[in-house]
Amino acid sequence: MAKLKKRAPQVVLSSSGALFMEGMARELQRIEKKGYVIHSCHEAYAVLEEEVDEVKAVVWKKRENRDLKELRLELMQVATNAMRMCQYIDETPKPL
Repeated sequence: MAKLKKRAPQVVLSSSGALFMEGMARELQRIEKKGYVIHSCHEAYAVLEEEVDEVKAVVWKKRENRDLKELRLELMQVATNAMRMCQYIDETPKPL
């Protein structure tokens, strides 16, 4: 009996999700253009933690003072840096 290959579920993004992914792509291009390179998991984690702290700073503001565009940008930076850390792990033979 032949084995059936499992297909990955198809993901359909909302327009908001698609815009978020486009923002991540722009952020990744900006980071790469500046030549930022990850040298270790510790460094990648520190960058990620800094970005999460920036999200926290926006969230902890009073609702009426919270800038949602700034929050979205900070969330894109968290997601982009998480993706960069995964790339570092996948592309580095023995990640430090």
